[in-house]
Amino acid sequence: MKETDIKREMKETDIKREMKETDIKREMKETEVYALDVIRDPIDRFLFSRWRNYFAVLLVLFSMQVAASLVSGTLTTIDIDSLPHEMVDALKDDIVLLPTAGDLSFFCAYLVAIGLFFLMRRFFSYIPQAFRTLYENGIFRKKKDSKEKILTDYNNSLKEFENRINGNRIYVPSFSLYFILILNFLFHIEQIDELNILIWNDIHFFPLNWTVLIIVASLMWFMVGIFIWKMYCVISFMKRLAQQYEFALNPYNPDGFGGFKPLGQLWLSIGLIIIPILLFYVNLFIFYRFFGLPYLLFQKYYDLVIIISYTIGIVVLLVYPMQEYHNIVEGKRTELLKNIKIRIDRPWERLEKRLLSGKGMHLPKKSAEQLGQISEIVSKIQNVPSWPFTPSEKISIFLSVIVPWIAEIVGRLVQNFP
Repeated sequence: MKETDIKREMKETDIKREMKETDIKREMKETEVYALDVIRDPIDRFLFSRWRNYFAVLLVLFSMQVAASLVSGTLTTIDIDSLPHEMVDALKDDIVLLPTAGDLSFFCAYLVAIGLFFLMRRFFSYIPQAFRTLYENGIFRKKKDSKEKILTDYNNSLKEFENRINGNRIYVPSFSLYFILILNFLFHIEQIDELNILIWNDIHFFPLNWTVLIIVASLMWFMVGIFIWKMYCVISFMKRLAQQYEFALNPYNPDGFGGFKPLGQLWLSIGLIIIPILLFYVNLFIFYRFFGLPYLLFQKYYDLVIIISYTIGIVVLLVYPMQEYHNIVEGKRTELLKNIKIRIDRPWERLEKRLLSGKGMHLPKKSAEQLGQISEIVSKIQNVPSWPFTPSEKISIFLSVIVPWIAEIVGRLVQNFP
């Protein structure tokens, strides 16, 4: 055989081997759940792919405010004698001075931002895991009105979800919050003679501080807007899955929730971000009121608005996506018990007649074993919770709603007593 023929055969063999390996990889890929990437947008990828990037941005923002306060002379104290006399003369005699270092909310904003990083990173990393585990638990039977394989349909749904959560509309809530924030700042500008407190970011006396605060707050709330969009996409996708797919209940799944446990964990990962932030700000308002600090007197109803919004938000977040799955589990549980009843009706009638006829007070061994197995299955089905939360998680959700109201009531009672 010529050398050229040998080389040609070797090349053809290599090509066939590569094609076979490609086919094997394609087949393996088609049998796997699609790997979601929920931080594909450039801003999230920059901030959350590496912790250094996020904290570097925070450090820059913090330094900007500290530098502005140093330039304005408001970092630790406010020297009222150094301010324009014609403006100072318009102030009330009992005006309270609040420098940057004395403003608790200044530090709270950065503490919340630090906590947000870890909670949001955990949330983003858990989303792919949750939807992969749901499929592996075997709760999806098929997609309604589809003849494709269930994995094909499910992967297509995941790809649509990924495109949506990373799409251009991700910045719509962020820009909306930005304009709301600007309007809020402009709306709360008071006349000099109406001020009860001279704060470090007052626009009349310290315009540089006010401008830097607008920039920092806008960037922080811009990030909150991105999270709101991603949270909305996750919740709406959970609801869409419930509407588009037929489900199966697996009472023997080790998660103890028929395979639906990841849904509860996904909801709690959202709650872990929302609940501490809102509780933090509610407690901040109550702290100022409890100690009689005048800083938030012009915002005396903000804490109540936040608590009401927070309560409504928790209820909506819980009911909107999870009610569908609650109904699914209830329906599947009833369906399984009904099917078991249909299957054992006739055998049970025969056993009942045998016992009543006096032919024997003891069941045959095989029948007794079958009855024991059926009893175990029924018990497993009945014990599957219709809400994918453990008792301790349910208590935590309840307390997270009720504690702010208790704190608010106590704060108002303390304020009304001398």
